[in-house]
Amino acid sequence: MTLAQLKTGQKAFIREINTSSLIRERLNEFGLIKGVEIKVIRKGLFDNPIEINVRNFIQKNYTPYY
Repeated sequence: MTLAQLKTGQKAFIREINTSSLIRERLNEFGLIKGVEIKVIRKGLFDNPIEINVRNFIQKNYTPYY
């Protein structure tokens, strides 16, 4: 399941991050690393952006088109 597939209020653990190493490094800076639990706070129109809770901090993630 991808981040974009999660519904508002749903929680999940990050199992893997499938992206380039540059983007992966940036996501790591936000605390998005393997094994971390996240919770979807809200989603924008067409699921972009997605606001998530990571380690009790709120982050916005602009999802790619799918």
